[in-house]
Amino acid sequence: MNKHKIYDKIKRDDVDDLEKSFELQERAYNAIINIANKYQGKKILIATHSHFIKGFFTKISNEFTFTSPLYNASRNYIFIDNNKVTKYIFNLND
Repeated sequence: MNKHKIYDKIKRDDVDDLEKSFELQERAYNAIINIANKYQGKKILIATHSHFIKGFFTKISNEFTFTSPLYNASRNYIFIDNNKVTKYIFNLND
């Protein structure tokens, strides 16, 4: 199967045994909220892959999709207070 057909199947959540987009969104959101709760008042560095980052941002805002560009080694800031995202900065690469 050519890589474009596989990518299309992934975008449609049509790959057996692959985590669905909504599942990734929930996992990313819950993980980041849980980390924020554990380290309240602290600055935290989390390193992860782009799809996980996109999962989080597509969960909190309709501004993002899984096909939104994300620069390699970009910085993404998330500000959380009382289990709520109060501010975010996506895709800083300067």
